[in-house]
Amino acid sequence: MMSPGIFAAVAAAAGRATDPALITGDRSWSRDELLAVAAELSEALLRRHAGGAVVVETRDPVATVLLTLAADRAGLPLLHRDPATGARPAGPGAAVRPGADESPYLGSVRVADGPEAASGLPADAQVFFTSGSTGVPTAVVRSSAAVLADARRVADFLGYRPDAAVVCVAPTFHAYGFNYGLLGPLVSGAPVRLLPSRCLPSACAAAVRAVDARTLIALPAHYGLLAQGAGRQGTVAQDLARLNAAVSAGAALPPAVRQREGGMAELPLYNCYGSSEAGAMTLTRVEPGQEAGDLGEPLPGVRVRLTEGELQVQSSSLALGRFGPGTGGRLVPVAGPDGWYRTGDLARRSVTSPDRLLLYGRAAAVINVAGEKVSPAEVEQVIARHPGVLDVSVAAEADEMRGEVPVARVVLRPGAVLSGLVDWCRAELAPQQMPRTFEPVDRIPRSATGKALRKPPQDDR
Repeated sequence: MMSPGIFAAVAAAAGRATDPALITGDRSWSRDELLAVAAELSEALLRRHAGGAVVVETRDPVATVLLTLAADRAGLPLLHRDPATGARPAGPGAAVRPGADESPYLGSVRVADGPEAASGLPADAQVFFTSGSTGVPTAVVRSSAAVLADARRVADFLGYRPDAAVVCVAPTFHAYGFNYGLLGPLVSGAPVRLLPSRCLPSACAAAVRAVDARTLIALPAHYGLLAQGAGRQGTVAQDLARLNAAVSAGAALPPAVRQREGGMAELPLYNCYGSSEAGAMTLTRVEPGQEAGDLGEPLPGVRVRLTEGELQVQSSSLALGRFGPGTGGRLVPVAGPDGWYRTGDLARRSVTSPDRLLLYGRAAAVINVAGEKVSPAEVEQVIARHPGVLDVSVAAEADEMRGEVPVARVVLRPGAVLSGLVDWCRAELAPQQMPRTFEPVDRIPRSATGKALRKPPQDDR
């Protein structure tokens, strides 16, 4: 019952089907092995679900790959859930329990239930959940064609091929790690070495060396740790020396990485701007002295426009819709009637290079200070340049006289003095941008992809 989707695309990938395709800590899988196991799993899923949507909750990327291929082959919508935040089954019998003669990978799957069981999901749907950095996570529904278009766009740009291995440290239950660290390599024939998202810098660098990788897919926090590790151990920088691209996405890069501290000056670092709804929109090399918020130029096949400062996009990677809080269990399209998706991000074109986009904040996050509009992202960019700052998050706080004012949470380097940062900001920021308070904290809570959490994660049931 093969559909012309993800299963077929992996089966048709370049390279020899018997060569290593997926490498984990304890074993290597060829493409033939992956497809054979996935075919068996698809039959088991059909026997159990016969048309209903299923949820995969696992941190095991092998299970993610096998169940994605199986669900696509069986024509079943698949929801990718972070096992730390996924909604639990509501009633008895909701969870799948593998029988004695069935694959243990079925233990990572359950029936979509309650608010997850949205109406109108297409049979080839791949559903990812937003980070929930501003509240309850929302489900983003993508067709297999959109997912494949996104994976191939990134793979083509980064040069994935059978003789150029990829190392992925990003969690694969999010669209970034799944598309660029799993699916992109699989459909282009590039072998991929998978690591847990929590791993030591030395282990990440050693994996790059071991498979002679040309691309590293990781999160901003990973690069922060690598910068520290490279400063203490010259071997970390040496292990990364043969990379053609070290890709980051999900949040802003730590100041130490942008400033290329700790022996990371030669790292070919790329920042990916994208979203679960639109996929990758830009991939740009991070260079010293870049303008703040520089996103680079749109990727081939991605069209952009600015409407009243908001960045809007059209591409073959657009999601079909969303469901979640406020949608009544219905699938709500992400694109407007004109086919354009409103990202909610504020951007402008570079004066020196009009094809390049400069991001300066979220429309919904703009702080109204006595009628003056202040972007938290722009304030964060200035604070992050201070040599004593390791991390920063700026948000709005109610103010009786001015309506709203910015406030800042900062993680300082050992020995840094808060008064020095305050003086720096007074010299660098406009009066309306100046945070009313600077709260020193040990860490800033972040989502699995690195976004600062404005509200604590909640269960969405």
